Amino acid sequence: LKLAFYDKFPAVLYKLKVKDEFDIEVAPGYAEFEWVLNSPNKKSRKIGWFHTDVSYDKDQNRVMKRIELMKKFDWMIFGSAQTRQVIDDLYGVKYPKSSVIYNVINIEEAVEKSGEFEVNYEVKPVFSSVGRLHYRKGYDALMRIHKRLLDEGFVHSIAIIGGGNEMENLQNQARELAVENTFKLFDTQKNPYTYISNSDFFILPSRSESYPLIIGEAMGLGLPIISTNVGGIEEMIEHEGDGYLVNFDEEEIYQAMKRFLTDPELVQKIREGAKNASVKFNAQKIYEEVSEVFENQFKLIK
Repeated sequence: LKLAFYDKFPAVLYKLKVKDEFDIEVAPGYAEFEWVLNSPNKKSRKIGWFHTDVSYDKDQNRVMKRIELMKKFDWMIFGSAQTRQVIDDLYGVKYPKSSVIYNVINIEEAVEKSGEFEVNYEVKPVFSSVGRLHYRKGYDALMRIHKRLLDEGFVHSIAIIGGGNEMENLQNQARELAVENTFKLFDTQKNPYTYISNSDFFILPSRSESYPLIIGEAMGLGLPIISTNVGGIEEMIEHEGDGYLVNFDEEEIYQAMKRFLTDPELVQKIREGAKNASVKFNAQKIYEEVSEVFENQFKLIK
């Protein structure tokens, strides 16, 4: 009730809670767009952040509302080039007052946490994946591909770390395909990195993504990665250099997994490429880019 009241009367919120006047106000995501734009502090520069692939949202009213709100910011930061480009491609809307700045990927933390405990997988080699159990993550398709590979004699298992509303559907599908022992659903874990580091490969079979940080984290842990080429993932992975890109197509994903299981030279090449992850996803560079945006907006106040 308090949030609803402050949302309707932002001037009261500022009077009670935000007594200082700030030069810059930031909306870190679309949920805060209206809060920042409705700020009674008219002199501040308003910066918005957007990370979502609008092409996957079927609610056109919601999409258009966000697109229009973003026009009102003094500067927009997009989480990937694809995130900005798809708005232009689908709706013909450009944002001249904007930049692309990737989210920080904390590879050091992932490496540090990757050895906190042991994970012993019964069936190896193992493809791990981390994500919310949602239809757009493609785990239903991955399970069908997994079954096909097993039936053709390619022994392996898959470990999915994450919870969500597709859990029951995936459990039922695993029973129907008789793969409960090899398609493991580990639900949400506070530390997914140990599960990843103890696997042999990482796979992201998503129908839709924006700029998934888990790609950089898995790469930082030295895992060869297979990922669908959706959203901003092409900006993260060099095909057959430090990862392997496929379209969201069950046959293409099947062929990629089969190749990982049968082509050790390719796997080793990708594993070597992944060693540059800490350089590729340099956090300091991202901090400097954000600071530059803030400094430029501050200058415009003066």
